[in-house]
Amino acid sequence: MFRSVLLIATLSLIASPLLAQQNGSGQREGGDSLLMYGKDHVFAIKAPKGWTVDAATGQKLGLHAVLYPEGSSWRDAATTMYTNFVHKNAEAPTIGKIIADDIAGYKKDSPNIIVEDAASLPLGSGNEKVIVKHFRGDKGRNVEAVAYVDESKVVVMIVLSTRSEKDFLATLPVFTELVHSYRFVGDNVTIGK
Repeated sequence: MFRSVLLIATLSLIASPLLAQQNGSGQREGGDSLLMYGKDHVFAIKAPKGWTVDAATGQKLGLHAVLYPEGSSWRDAATTMYTNFVHKNAEAPTIGKIIADDIAGYKKDSPNIIVEDAASLPLGSGNEKVIVKHFRGDKGRNVEAVAYVDESKVVVMIVLSTRSEKDFLATLPVFTELVHSYRFVGDNVTIGK
């Protein structure tokens, strides 16, 4: 009971200003922090300056939200970012197994894909580092970076997807900024109807 009250109080303090900064489409209005949630996880990220956050499109795709440069759209942007998650379960109880399954999924769709270990990135505190993989040569010729954040009940994935190596290299600092902004709030979440 105490944990639930504490979580509700914490979420109220965090969510009120964060959610107040978004309009119905998920675009920012004067602020850029976002609260993302689902079963067993709540976290906040800060959208990079010059990026649009589109929660409606993200939810249609089964994601928290999608991000793309202002003046473009999810469909037309050469560079996009989004967050996703995988629940830990009996078949995939660890971050290592979830990453292996993710790589297997990429290779199933694109057998010639190249997967590279990238330098780990720090989260906001600077103390915790996350695993990062780069994917090149999928069937759509995309270049992607995926940061895997290990939490108690889920692995959160922060993804950068570009259509060219040039765009990928140009956007890596923005991706690093997004990963660095990640803050986990909690894993005891009840979502009402």
